[in-house]
Amino acid sequence: MYYSKYQSMIDIDSLMKGVAYSELKESYVIFICLDDPFDAGLPVYSFERKCKEKASVDLGDKTHHVIFNAAAYENEENPEIKDFLSFVKNNKAESDFTRGIANMVQSKKFEQSFVNEYLAWNLHDQDVERRGKQAGKIEVCKELIKSGVLSIKDAVKKFGLSESDLQTCL
Repeated sequence: MYYSKYQSMIDIDSLMKGVAYSELKESYVIFICLDDPFDAGLPVYSFERKCKEKASVDLGDKTHHVIFNAAAYENEENPEIKDFLSFVKNNKAESDFTRGIANMVQSKKFEQSFVNEYLAWNLHDQDVERRGKQAGKIEVCKELIKSGVLSIKDAVKKFGLSESDLQTCL
């Protein structure tokens, strides 16, 4: 199933080479789905690894997989999970619990937009700096070419410039 890949990544992060399997930490893979991935109508699907032949034999890997099906929120008995799944499905915060989640989401969106804006400016500044350095290289090479100290071919080779950058020197 699709959650196996996620579990593998968690296990790899948890165990260093040579460490015993029994040292795996308890882990959860949680999916929140808008629609029912199993078409069984359950609002929550919880899985743990058990022996097919004898259910009382547990693999003991402390892994849990929980898949929430927002489409079946009306069938959930736990009021907080029901509110959460309704919020996911309908995008309406109707309780203190889901209003709290909505507020956290909004604050994280603001933080992310700030990070994105900061990164965009940082990239802009780096681009301006790079262009400035490139223009400086071109000007120095042009002067060296005009004075006969450097050939165009050498400038291209040594400074990573293109011949078109230096054509005005001819």
